[in-house]
Amino acid sequence: MDHFYNRVPKVDGFSKISFWREEEIGIIALLYPGKLGKDTVEELIKAISLASVDDKISGLVITGTNGYFSEGLLVPQRIAYADFRDYYQTLMNLIFVILSFDKPLISLVAGKAKNNGISLALLSDQIIVSENSKFIWDNNEPFVLLSTISFKDRVKIEGNGLHVQSLTVKDENALGDGFNLSKSIVKMINPNSRKYRYSGYDKVILEEEVNFLDFYLWCEKC
Repeated sequence: MDHFYNRVPKVDGFSKISFWREEEIGIIALLYPGKLGKDTVEELIKAISLASVDDKISGLVITGTNGYFSEGLLVPQRIAYADFRDYYQTLMNLIFVILSFDKPLISLVAGKAKNNGISLALLSDQIIVSENSKFIWDNNEPFVLLSTISFKDRVKIEGNGLHVQSLTVKDENALGDGFNLSKSIVKMINPNSRKYRYSGYDKVILEEEVNFLDFYLWCEKC
């Protein structure tokens, strides 16, 4: 399964991610460096929606490529309220799709996850990491994707780094072992627990939106 790193298939209709099925597991691979631009998020929404109606897929794994899971947000270059509001709406749509996804969702982090790349991983039911995976938050992004909830429950600060509640596989065959582990645990995951974990999320989404817009658009002369 380590061929994922070198031979991620090109799939019609996707340019920022790849989406395919291995046995009964659907796989979404964020293409390096996995920046969550509007187009990438829209492709994630599309792939998850397709997986939800595919009877051959019993669970879904989100992973990255080239040693990166995701480097976080890629916000609009034009500093305009309408553009940032539209971008945040796309992030909201991703949250709605993930919370309504009625199959097990697993994040496989074989490498680095940064800022809201961590938030994306935390939206899954289970996180699998390789031994030397790194989770980095440098405060250059606001907390979005319900991370104000998930960080409290699933992330701890250890020294200069972050520890995320997860299962661990060896680096040498991280994707292969992670895939096999996903197959073994997918039937033990109740996707409804995802909704319970984020009960009251609608209020949090609005709070995160205010913080998001303030973070990128606030200035002393505004």
